[in-house]
Amino acid sequence: MATRLQFENNCEVGTFSKLTNAYCLVVIGSSENFYSVFEAELAGVIPVVKTSISGIRVIGHLCAGNKNGLLLPHTTTDQDVYIIFIWSESKRKKGRGKGKYNTSSNLKRKEKKKR
Repeated sequence: MATRLQFENNCEVGTFSKLTNAYCLVVIGSSENFYSVFEAELAGVIPVVKTSISGIRVIGHLCAGNKNGLLLPHTTTDQDVYIIFIWSESKRKKGRGKGKYNTSSNLKRKEKKKR
């Protein structure tokens, strides 16, 4: 089903979201109407996660991913990686996210470097 949507009077919704066959990332701090459209259309099919990348709202341009993983720029903050990592681990344990998420391996590498 097709749905018409705008984000702060901008029609380029792919700039502020990343939709794959396994998950949907939506910019954090977006209007509740923008987020609720994704929730309404994708509920029960794939999870929708509110996040940002490097504190920047154009997440659609900053990442690439599919059901097997998610590539993030090196400037991604630890907090952003943590949000996506916690979400992906909880979905994987429930059997929803079957892929290996690069965010988790990046987080593990950072933890090892700190030790």
